[in-house]
Amino acid sequence: MKNLIFILTIFISINSTLSHASNLRNNNWGVVINVKPISQSSTYNKPRLKTVCYENNNFNQRTANMIIGGLVGSVIGNQISNKDGAGTIGAVFGSLIGADRAHYQTTSNCYEETFYTTEHYKTISHYKIKVRTKNGYRMITSPHSYNIHDIIPLN
Repeated sequence: MKNLIFILTIFISINSTLSHASNLRNNNWGVVINVKPISQSSTYNKPRLKTVCYENNNFNQRTANMIIGGLVGSVIGNQISNKDGAGTIGAVFGSLIGADRAHYQTTSNCYEETFYTTEHYKTISHYKIKVRTKNGYRMITSPHSYNIHDIIPLN
């Protein structure tokens, strides 16, 4: 049994060596001397979402309350006293009371805004490979990378 496995292992290794050697019998092969990756730059506009919020303090309502408070204060001041200036003092106090009301509703309005960021990236497009052949040196381009001293077939 051991002899059979040993003979089978030798047969497979000789067969694979001969098949590899038959590929290199023709003159279309070379030894890799140098590999240089060639890259290309690309840009990409990446969309991003940003939430924008703004608050509305309802200043128009505050102004309306000041006016109404001034009018009510003026009427009350004139009704309490018939002296000149009493209505004016009532109007001032009424407008201050109307402006001082602390429960103004603030509303918050939000929306999503799309903006783009530009990203730059490099990718390897191909490789320039310097190969030594029987007839000298050749420069080839390949989409695959090879290691130095690799034996590669040339087309």
